[in-house]
Amino acid sequence: MIPEMKNTIIILSNQELVQWKLNIQGEKKIFIGEINGSIIHSSHDYIRYIEDEFKFPKKCYDAWEAYIAFMKNLDWLDEEGYVLIINNFSNMLLYKSDIRGSILLSFLENIIPYWKSLQCDSDKFFTVLLVE
Repeated sequence: MIPEMKNTIIILSNQELVQWKLNIQGEKKIFIGEINGSIIHSSHDYIRYIEDEFKFPKKCYDAWEAYIAFMKNLDWLDEEGYVLIINNFSNMLLYKSDIRGSILLSFLENIIPYWKSLQCDSDKFFTVLLVE
């Protein structure tokens, strides 16, 4: 994976996502979780879809602290890199921009900095792709 695309949030068009998927096909040990923002209408929906997509070992029961803890420790997936693709991001939580903002902040302030801190000792990374 291109180093500039590790441990960051990237906004892509649908066409760019298709190209990104073609480029990543040969990569090994990368887990890709993909959710549809159009069907997420609450923080409960978001956490539930993330739990399912990332195969959390147990439910978070809407607790943001638990969600963040799991996203910072994805050992059960046993991969080197993790990518979350949120399709239709602009439609996610359309009338709840405060929750959408909290989701982005969880990545910017907690999850991505944690994965960046691991780069001294390993090649592990976490990237978020927001697709419009």
